[in-house]
Amino acid sequence: MKTSHLIVNTLLKAGIDKIFSLSGNQIMPVYDAVIDKKIDIIHCRHEAAAVFMADGYAQTSGKIGISLVTAAPGFTNALGPLYAIKANQSPILLLSGDSPLSQDGLMAFQELNQYEIIRELVKKSKKINQLNEIENNIYEAIDLARSGRPGPVHLSLPFDILNETISKNNTSISTKDKKTDPQLASSTLKKINDIINASETPLVITGPSLSEARNKILYQKLNKFIKLPIINMSSPRGSNDPSLGNLKTILTEADLIITINKDIDFTLGYGSKERISSDKFIFVDYENGPINHAKKILKERLLLEVKANPSQLLSKLAEMNFLNDYTTWINRIKFLSTQRPEKPKSINKITPYELCNSVVSEAENFSNVIYISDGGEFGQWAQSIIPKSKAITNGPSGAIGGSIPQAIGASFANPDAIVVCFLGDGTAGFQIADWETARKYKLPIIYIIGNDQRWGAEVEIQIKDYGAERAKYCMLDEETNYANVASGLGCKGFKVSSIKELKKIIKAVFSSKETTIIDVNIEGLPGPTL
Repeated sequence: MKTSHLIVNTLLKAGIDKIFSLSGNQIMPVYDAVIDKKIDIIHCRHEAAAVFMADGYAQTSGKIGISLVTAAPGFTNALGPLYAIKANQSPILLLSGDSPLSQDGLMAFQELNQYEIIRELVKKSKKINQLNEIENNIYEAIDLARSGRPGPVHLSLPFDILNETISKNNTSISTKDKKTDPQLASSTLKKINDIINASETPLVITGPSLSEARNKILYQKLNKFIKLPIINMSSPRGSNDPSLGNLKTILTEADLIITINKDIDFTLGYGSKERISSDKFIFVDYENGPINHAKKILKERLLLEVKANPSQLLSKLAEMNFLNDYTTWINRIKFLSTQRPEKPKSINKITPYELCNSVVSEAENFSNVIYISDGGEFGQWAQSIIPKSKAITNGPSGAIGGSIPQAIGASFANPDAIVVCFLGDGTAGFQIADWETARKYKLPIIYIIGNDQRWGAEVEIQIKDYGAERAKYCMLDEETNYANVASGLGCKGFKVSSIKELKKIIKAVFSSKETTIIDVNIEGLPGPTL
């Protein structure tokens, strides 16, 4: 059989049934190999969209997302999402075509040193060059993407390798022991327990991969048994994240910080005493890099660093018994976490709060809803209202623009769910063509566009730093009608300018379960902060 067929068969054995892709010369052998197999290629309109679809699929399924793009121009188009996906700790495998291995160095069609370009954006990049290692390469890539601190992995598929004929006798599955997670020694668990017992107000802070929305089964155990407060941080706004309420006060009152898969980065004020009062930290991660960074930043404040599987350690925390009863402290954090800024008053248009609250109020009448939030200022309003246990966000990187394809990936991963995607009008323009993909596959996605005719975050920076009279170049065209664009791509599209009209339309489209775009004129307001 051809190597391309072996690759597809290996993906099937690994439990893969969806590949998000845009076609191109160098990967057509894989397209042919998929035919008649129980694996679907979801064909989209841009390579970046294919990667974001894999991301949305991974974040909402607990599985790995697979994207497939062609070489050189297709490969470079696919790079844009990877910085955000790596920061958001999402497990995807990017498969890219490549020029023939036999023509390396000859200036072949679409020859490019992909490794040199991508290596900072992924956990690992590898070019497949040994036929008998193909299955191992794929299994190892999938395992690496999902293990420890999850993230993107890249495999390059040379065109001549894909077309080689290989017999089963020439393939091999490694007999080496599979890489296993570092075992949590009982002595380490005792140290953790002892440090917690010496604390009155301990706080667990987790990174993006450990959000409740992405770990429903784990949180069923945590919500039932754990006796410590947990806060998940997944936003570049850090302690100003509106979905976390008055986190600033929480960070000053905690006397022990336990971070799990969460860097001591800008979102935590680099661990400064101004941001975090405590002199006691436990830092947990699977990777050496973040651990070494924490040691450098925290110095003597770091009481213990632990290299461990993050979800395993969370489970162990749920099994621990503590000398202190932290119920009062947990209730204090719940109170502070639910605090929100005052609701803005409407002047001439719908406020972002009114829009998001109206949509979520209707959505919560349905039992199976997934929320995706994307964008600058408008995205923050959405996050302040969306139930945090159901929210997928654009993560801590500060990148926007991935939500249209992310919603598609999430819908494929959860066919019985309604996906509600909040995005600003700036964000909407990045991957707008893939509304056609959502419609083509009849996906029940509702895209809610908060249209304030501006790149909101940048306009707010201009106003704050340079003055309102210098807020130029970051405005969008008031004539653009996203509802008309949606209709042109075969979706349902509505242009809305009043709350009464909005509520009527929302109720109808939730029942229809069709791909729908609602373009809502709103006040341009800065994101909510306490």
